[in-house]
Amino acid sequence: MSANNDRFIILISGKQRAGKNEVAERVNKYLNNTFVVVPIAERIKEEYSHRTGYSIEEIDYMKNLYPHVRKALIDLGNEFKKGDLYHWVDLTLEQQGNLIIPDMRYKYELERVEAFNTNTLTIRVEANKDVRARRGTLSNEEDPSETSLDDYDWWDYFIENDKNKVSLDIQCEIIADSVETLMRQAKATV
Repeated sequence: MSANNDRFIILISGKQRAGKNEVAERVNKYLNNTFVVVPIAERIKEEYSHRTGYSIEEIDYMKNLYPHVRKALIDLGNEFKKGDLYHWVDLTLEQQGNLIIPDMRYKYELERVEAFNTNTLTIRVEANKDVRARRGTLSNEEDPSETSLDDYDWWDYFIENDKNKVSLDIQCEIIADSVETLMRQAKATV
């Protein structure tokens, strides 16, 4: 994989039910939907779908209700990483255009993206456990896919998603404004 300085990638991390996908959608809305939202987990779900015959929609529904399905997805992701640590992130980076990856789970994933894409911005989305539990079933809370970035301190932005939608919107609009500024600056230096 070679370095790509022609696109911008927003990397989002947070615990399950923290609101990562919602942040991705709102930031993209303020960027006039000019980014492609491409979760790493989508590639894992595609493989799981191929193996089980379930549709992506069925998998999304089941993983939220049945902890064993979420665990099976985690195990499948780990199975491929044994042969190639960067398998899933590299598949995700094959997507063309400016990207929002709303499910960064590991430090090595962040480092891989940043190693090949100089125009990146990182966001950590937090919500307390009670709020997250009200949003849906929590499972596999101690799995490294949920905990490995808890102590990472190099986020460009930190969003608290415990409050109302107005507060979240304001935070997302600020980030989108920052991305637009960074993109203009990157173009000016070319």
